Amino acid sequence: MNADHFFKTSPNNDQFARALKQYLEERPQQGRGFLVWDNRSEDVYSRNLRRVFEKHFDERYDFKGHNSNFTGSSGRDKGIPRRFTDAVQKICTARSDTVFFAGRDQDLPAFVKRLAQEGDCGRGTRLRLLKVGIGLEPTLTTDETTRWLKEARATIIDASSVDPAWWKGKNDPPRALGRFLDRFDKLDARHELGADPLDDGYAVMYHDAFTLLADAVDRTYSEVNEGGDSPRGKDGPLIPSKNDVYNTLIMPSISANGCSNCLRGAGGSYGFEGPGANDQWAVCKPVPIVEYPATRSGRAKGEPLPVYRTFRGKGDKTCPD
Repeated sequence: MNADHFFKTSPNNDQFARALKQYLEERPQQGRGFLVWDNRSEDVYSRNLRRVFEKHFDERYDFKGHNSNFTGSSGRDKGIPRRFTDAVQKICTARSDTVFFAGRDQDLPAFVKRLAQEGDCGRGTRLRLLKVGIGLEPTLTTDETTRWLKEARATIIDASSVDPAWWKGKNDPPRALGRFLDRFDKLDARHELGADPLDDGYAVMYHDAFTLLADAVDRTYSEVNEGGDSPRGKDGPLIPSKNDVYNTLIMPSISANGCSNCLRGAGGSYGFEGPGANDQWAVCKPVPIVEYPATRSGRAKGEPLPVYRTFRGKGDKTCPD
């Protein structure tokens, strides 16, 4: 994902983890953590996520003495996947209240089901299942999985690219979201896209990625043809090459003094810091924390959870609205 010409509108695992860290600073509970990780060596995503969790949370939660692995379902055959008995038994024995899941979303429902079979293990608090991702994958919010979460007294805590509350006008939705929803709702009505088609976040991120590219092409075309004098003379307007568009994209849109030519996307307003900076990961991208099922753990008077902005931390006033 760090190739020179990749510009990413989604956060990376490290940024997701920093958003979870901000969340846990305000809601530490008993501080009894546990790491559940996918042992497939070829699954680069899960391996990276495990390293990121250890980097940010091992010192506080002692993963060396509180972890268990499983064989994920993504990869070549290595026996029966999704065996979580060891993890669940150790979580119960340690009375853990905060579990970090370093694996694919597709394997999380099986873990939740195994937790439900053990019940709440006599814990005095709810169990928090911390994950990261573009959004809430549909299998995580089915009636069946919701029932298992209730039986296990567990809540999924997801550092996400989107917040499903935005579709309902809650939790300070991005300013450009309305334009996207107007178009998406028409497509949904025509094609019947299913229940909660936006909650996994991919439609929003694809929209923002294409908007970033289209805006860059438009700016490049206007600049190279400005003044009405085409560099090609009688051949008509100059059509920008991929290198011209790339050179437009690497112009910094975020600086210490503010934001210019930022992406006004359905997932927020954010930009980039220039050639090679942060490997072209977005700066100031909102990373909301989504709780499912929703809890009453927010601030007083129903205020939404604080939102982390990528590479800027919390409370930085240089990020665009």
